Amino acid sequence: MELIPIISICIPTYNRCEKVYKLVNDILLYEGEDIEVVVLDNCSTDNTKSLLNKITDKRFSFFQNQENIGGILNPLKAISLGSGKFAVLCLDKDYLDFRSIKKIIENVTIDSEIVFGRCDLNIQNENLLGSSIIYKKGYDSIINMAYLSSHPSGMFYKTAEYRNLELVKNIFAEQKPFSFYPDLINAEMAMIGKSQLLKLPSFFTESKDEASKSPSFTYDVNNVYFSPAKRILEFDAYIESVEKLRISSYELAKIIFTIYGRGLMFSTFIYKIMLDDDDVCIHNKIAKRKVTLFELWKLNLQFSMHFFKKKIKLNFLQKGVIILFWNVKFFVKSIFTLI
Repeated sequence: MELIPIISICIPTYNRCEKVYKLVNDILLYEGEDIEVVVLDNCSTDNTKSLLNKITDKRFSFFQNQENIGGILNPLKAISLGSGKFAVLCLDKDYLDFRSIKKIIENVTIDSEIVFGRCDLNIQNENLLGSSIIYKKGYDSIINMAYLSSHPSGMFYKTAEYRNLELVKNIFAEQKPFSFYPDLINAEMAMIGKSQLLKLPSFFTESKDEASKSPSFTYDVNNVYFSPAKRILEFDAYIESVEKLRISSYELAKIIFTIYGRGLMFSTFIYKIMLDDDDVCIHNKIAKRKVTLFELWKLNLQFSMHFFKKKIKLNFLQKGVIILFWNVKFFVKSIFTLI
């Protein structure tokens, strides 16, 4: 009888034939039969198919889309193709150290109630205090594992729960452009079971230097994910998501407090850092420039007013307290930016 793998390592790819070929072969250096590697090609025009067809390992499966579905949906579809108990996502431009796979398997199977999680990225040494943190179902998992605007490599899901998630079906039906769907999925998964954060030297993102030599296929000057306008849309999507969850009004207020704070900092200081980084700008095909302190405050006002006027399940006093708290932090950070 054919064994069902514990984890499916799912790799979405597009026009990165050399990188994905090396990535797959490196992962297959792992000797166990408890994994599979799945590549979903998004209609590449390079040698992706011919290179990957050279791989004869029975643990490897290659799929192709009939049409290009975009760099946002392709990873979500790739996850659904795994036949393992868990599906683990790795972007084609990133790297998974095959030596960590055994520990990943040991950790994700330690508790039968774990339904999703993620591996911290770019960990150089295993945390001596423990490589796994398990969060309880509900609020604990939401606040720690959802709405983080995280890079998706290293995220993993119990495959059966992921495939049955209504949200995933709706995402493909609606096909709206949104950069952080995994965060919405994580919030829904948090209502189903426990989550897990793995602190292992396992998943590594491409370096900024590598990124500057390989322009993004997903983003450009018209839709770059870190623009202030996109951050507002991201914030709205997070609010819409959290308000649908079955949590207490107190938990809702605390989560919105956190989402607002992250959104404010992402749309101001992180935006400033991104636009001042040569490699980031080259990768995303945008012009590098300095963001002034005046512009930061203007972006702050724009984000804060949007939140204050938005109809959500908080009253004006609650909104005011949230805005006041985070703007004090913003002011302090602004002073240090001037210094």
